[in-house]
Amino acid sequence: MAIGTDCNDKKELGRAMFAEFLGMTLFVWAGCGAALSSGQSNNVDGGGNTTSRLMPISMAFGIGAVVILYCIAGISGGHMNPAVTFFLMTVKKCSPGRGLCYMVSQVFGGIMGAILLWASTSEGGVHMYSLGANHLVPGLTGPQGLLLEIIGTFLLCLTVLFTEVKVGGPTDGKPNLSLLCIGLSIFVAHVVLVPFTGCGINPARSFGPSLVGVLVDHVDDSEVFFGTDSWIFYLGPMIGALLCTGVHFIFDDGSDEKLIGENERQSQL
Repeated sequence: MAIGTDCNDKKELGRAMFAEFLGMTLFVWAGCGAALSSGQSNNVDGGGNTTSRLMPISMAFGIGAVVILYCIAGISGGHMNPAVTFFLMTVKKCSPGRGLCYMVSQVFGGIMGAILLWASTSEGGVHMYSLGANHLVPGLTGPQGLLLEIIGTFLLCLTVLFTEVKVGGPTDGKPNLSLLCIGLSIFVAHVVLVPFTGCGINPARSFGPSLVGVLVDHVDDSEVFFGTDSWIFYLGPMIGALLCTGVHFIFDDGSDEKLIGENERQSQL
């Protein structure tokens, strides 16, 4: 995860923002696309979350994240999630200006990924219109869904903390290994959360398919896109990030921490 200390170099910041936009576009297209191709789009009520559908979705998000992170981590650091960016901001490893720029890019990337997915599947002959949007299954309460989203995001941010931020861990000097660990945490979170919430843990990923679903006006799925419990997919990840910030300060021993990718990038400019 590249840190980025300021926004003075507009050219470098522009490249980093585009990398975040591109990464988020592909992440939503791949992960939500797996939700469609696996038949999950026919399962709006969550009743058919079989292993044969759960694993492709989880693997597309987890492995997809690893592949995309390898592509963009050297440019932007590969935050690819407003909650992760928010976490790095709270531990002062990403400046507020850069963080806000990243978040905007991520949100627009989520929207673009959903648009591309809808454009390429809407005439597929099956009910594609949920676009992998997150929603609670019947019988699950809002607080339960919120707790799931908090824990899933906490796991992701905790992985970022101990593989990318703090020194002294097994991934020191092994950036490729840290990216793999982050992807695995996303995979694990999806294995647990997909049958219950669809697994958000990423506000940009949740917002893109929901907005596009509303814009294409498929009223039968209106409750899926921005239902009464949709707030959990935005509040939950931010709470999870804040909780991980608390863990950071608990384990902070004053040792130097990694300047994640920043020194390498600056030396190339």
